[in-house]
Amino acid sequence: MPSPALARLETPSAACRSRNPPLRDSQSSAALTRVPDPIPLQALLVASAVASARAACPSGTSLDTSIEHFPAAQRIATDDSAYGASEVTVASDFSVHYDTYFKVVRTHCGPHAMWGCVPRTYVLTLCGATAPVQYANGTALPADAKHFTIPVEGVALPGSTPVTFLEMLDLRDAVELLDPTYVHSPCLQHLEETEQIDTTKNEYDTTTWADRAAAHEDVQVVFTDSYGTGASGTDKDVVFDATADPGALARAEWIKFISVFFNAEEKANLYFAREKAAFEATSASTASLSASLYGGESASAGKTCAWVQKSVDWYTQAISYEVSYTTYKQELCVGAGMTPAVDATDLALTAPAYKMVFTSLDDFHAKLKTYDVIIDETYQYDVVNAAKDVVLDSLGVDPDDVSASLKPGALLLRTDGHVTDAVTNLTDASGNAMDWYESAVARPALVLADLAHRAWPEDIAAPPAGCARYFRDVLAGEMPVVNGKDECDVWIAAENEQMCLNNPVLAWDAELEANAASKTIGAVAAMVVGAVAAMLVA
Repeated sequence: MPSPALARLETPSAACRSRNPPLRDSQSSAALTRVPDPIPLQALLVASAVASARAACPSGTSLDTSIEHFPAAQRIATDDSAYGASEVTVASDFSVHYDTYFKVVRTHCGPHAMWGCVPRTYVLTLCGATAPVQYANGTALPADAKHFTIPVEGVALPGSTPVTFLEMLDLRDAVELLDPTYVHSPCLQHLEETEQIDTTKNEYDTTTWADRAAAHEDVQVVFTDSYGTGASGTDKDVVFDATADPGALARAEWIKFISVFFNAEEKANLYFAREKAAFEATSASTASLSASLYGGESASAGKTCAWVQKSVDWYTQAISYEVSYTTYKQELCVGAGMTPAVDATDLALTAPAYKMVFTSLDDFHAKLKTYDVIIDETYQYDVVNAAKDVVLDSLGVDPDDVSASLKPGALLLRTDGHVTDAVTNLTDASGNAMDWYESAVARPALVLADLAHRAWPEDIAAPPAGCARYFRDVLAGEMPVVNGKDECDVWIAAENEQMCLNNPVLAWDAELEANAASKTIGAVAAMVVGAVAAMLVA
C-alpha cells in the first residue's frame, strides 16, 4: 500500500527526503487515517500508478548542500536506540557514512559472505545536488564507486528475496520490472498479471533480462547478488546478499541496507526492532512451555528438532541424506522450544560443514527415529502434488509403516506451506514457487511463530488468514496452500489491520517521528510482546 505524504511538500529538501507524492487536490488527509475496513485493492493499484509516474528527481530541484540533511532519527540504528550515528556498521556486512547531503554505503564481504563477493561502494546523493567526488573533510571518494540519486523511485527484481523487504517498508510501488517466476507475494502477482509492473524472464545464457533492465527508463536500481543473478551489467546493479548471513535475525536486518536507497531508515529501524522483540518474545514463551513440561528432567527429555533432505549429486546421481543445522535453523528450533539436531564435533571445527551426511538409508532412518519434529526440505519438482506418499518416498520411508523409520508421535513438516499459483504474465508457464524462499528471509519472527504453533498446537495459536504460513503437516495429509493474485485483498487487509505479529511500517504508524510527539524502541517492543502474548492459547 503506497503511503502518500501527510502534507504538501513545500521545500526541495523535503522532496528529497521523502519518496512519497504530495497530496493532490482530490485527496484528503482522512484517506490516510487507519480504519477498520480493509483498504480496497483498487486504491492500492491507483496509488501505485500515481507513484510510478513521478520522476526520480523533479526537474529544477535545488538542494542546499551546506547543511546536514540526515538527522539522527533518519539514520540506521544498530542497537535498541531509535536513533543512528553518522558512521554505522551492521555486523561485518555493510556500513553507512552519513555526510551532509549524501551517504556512502560500503559492503564488506565479511566472514559469512557468498562466494564471489567483492566489496563495493555506493554513493547516494539527495536529489537536487551534484554527485560528490569527496567527503566533507576533503577525502576523495573511491573512483570505482557507483552513484545513485535518492530517494530511488524504481527498482528491478530478477529474484524474489528483496520482495518482502520492500513490502515491509511500504515500497511495493517501487517495483517497476520483475521476473515473476519465483514471486509469491499475492499483491505483486496482481500488479504484474494486470500489467502494472513490467515483466521479463531472467533466463540463463540469454541477455533478455539484462538488456531490459539496463534500458528501462523507470529503473534506477537492479537488486542482484554476489552470484550476479539478474545483473544488468551497468551501474544500476546493487548487490543484496541477505541470505548470506547465517542468523535468522541477522538476515532480516538487511532491511536496513535496502532502506538507505529510499531514505526509509526510520521505518527499517522500527521494523527490525519489532521483529527482534517478537522473535525474542516467542522464544521466551516456548522456553517457558518446554520448562513446564520437561523442567525437572534432563535436556534430552525435551522435544528435538531436525532439518533434513534427500540430496542427489548433479554429476554422479549418487543419493545421500542430510541433517542440516545452519545457524538460522538452530535458532528457529531453539526459539520454538526444542533442541536442534547437531553434530557437536563438526561445530567445533574452524570451518564446520553444518550438516550430517548419510549414504546409508538405514543409518539415516536410525537418526530420524530420535527426532520429535522433522522438517523436510527435499526438492520436489511438482510441489503442489507432493502428497504424503511422495514426501515419505523421497525420504525412503514406507508410507504403510512409518513406525519403522520415525519416532512414535513424530511430526513431519515441510517448508512449502504456501506456494504460488504458477500463473504469471510471462508467455511460458512458471512452477509453483515457495514463499519460504521469499518472505521467510525478512520475517523470521513469523516463521518462528508458525513453527512454534506446529510444535505446541494446544498452546500457541496459528497466524491468522492473510499472514504467511510456512509449514505443513505431512503425516496429517496437509497439502501446500496455493496463493495467487486473488488473495491480494486478504493480504492487504492483514497488513492494514497489522495482524501478522510484525507488519509493514505504514505511513500512519504511530511510532514514526512525523506521527509521534516522542518515540522509544522500548514502547515498540512492549507492543510487539503484547501481540505475541495474544498468540498464546488460554
